[in-house]
Amino acid sequence: MMTGTCFCKAVRYELLAESQMQGLCYCTDCQVLGGSSHWTSYAIAIPDFRLTEGELASYTYDPGSGRQVTRYFCGGCGTQIKAQSD
Repeated sequence: MMTGTCFCKAVRYELLAESQMQGLCYCTDCQVLGGSSHWTSYAIAIPDFRLTEGELASYTYDPGSGRQVTRYFCGGCGTQIKAQSD
């Protein structure tokens, strides 16, 4: 099990399983969100993510692929906690 938190520590979470995939995304959206050339991802099944403290804000959009992406983040400090696509 892994645990994590946002920058301001208002949101805390647990990952209940090991990753199914790890990777780097170089799409423009991830570059803007990460402020870098890429975004690092750690993929797990939806039931293996557990929010233990705080609440997540969300933003859903179509990045141009026709598939909806929802990004979840701390409403206080803006740290992205997870992303999920159709």
